[in-house]
Amino acid sequence: MVLARTAVLTVGVFLLTVFVIDRAMGLARSVLALAPILQLAGSMGARTLRRALHEHALDSFAPLKSIQDRTPQAPALLLIGPTALADTYLRDVARRHDNAWTPVGIVGLDARDVGQQVRGVCIIECIENWTLPWPI
Repeated sequence: MVLARTAVLTVGVFLLTVFVIDRAMGLARSVLALAPILQLAGSMGARTLRRALHEHALDSFAPLKSIQDRTPQAPALLLIGPTALADTYLRDVARRHDNAWTPVGIVGLDARDVGQQVRGVCIIECIENWTLPWPI
């Protein structure tokens, strides 16, 4: 919402400046509609790219990795619990560059989430359907 208000305000100031300088004689009407849309798209794209680089979101994109980078170097970690907490954990790990564990899967709470991915880690099963491979 803040970006939209900023885009509209910027276009308003631009239009006022152009109108004062030469009465907006050479300005097409399509500029009024396209300028805020393009500015909003550019601002959102820049913010998204900055966040992706800051949180290392592109690190889990497999085509960008070599075969050696794809093989886990650290012990495997299976996350069990809500996907929101798994997302928070994975974001913190990416920010800290913590390579003590390699997340290999998530056992979530909702059966509808199975098959989805959270920051490149697949939700492999619902906790209600999941049985431990060993006796308790």
